[in-house]
Amino acid sequence: MTLLVAVLFFCVLMSMAIADARTGLVSVVGVTALGVLAIIHHIANGTVGSGIGDIVGGWLAFGSLYWLSHWVYKQPMMGDGDVWLMGVLGGFFGLAGLAYVALWSGVLCSGFGLGLLVARGRCALSYRLPFVPFIFMASVGYWLWVV
Repeated sequence: MTLLVAVLFFCVLMSMAIADARTGLVSVVGVTALGVLAIIHHIANGTVGSGIGDIVGGWLAFGSLYWLSHWVYKQPMMGDGDVWLMGVLGGFFGLAGLAYVALWSGVLCSGFGLGLLVARGRCALSYRLPFVPFIFMASVGYWLWVV
């Protein structure tokens, strides 16, 4: 990933993480901007076909999880914006990198949630955590690990 694309990518993702933490919503404009950056990145590297395939693969994987959780638990485990964002991240990191980001963002979010439960001393299972800040942290970790 070129340095300019990486800086733009992390700036947009960080602003989305802040907005998600404040409002609980994932910006459609931010996801679209990241999608355009992913396509530009793959055009520059000459790998447009695999990039679009990774975007679609990431979207299908997390879309399937979304609908499966909706069917089993009668409520989705993440929002629609998180599904679209993970699809776009598949375009940047590939499906293997997306698996790393998904695993570690889930671990970070679970650890934070358990910390909240311990700190509050009661179980509030209806409390929803914004997921994009944890996706951002896992993405930075993956990028630093790969680079």
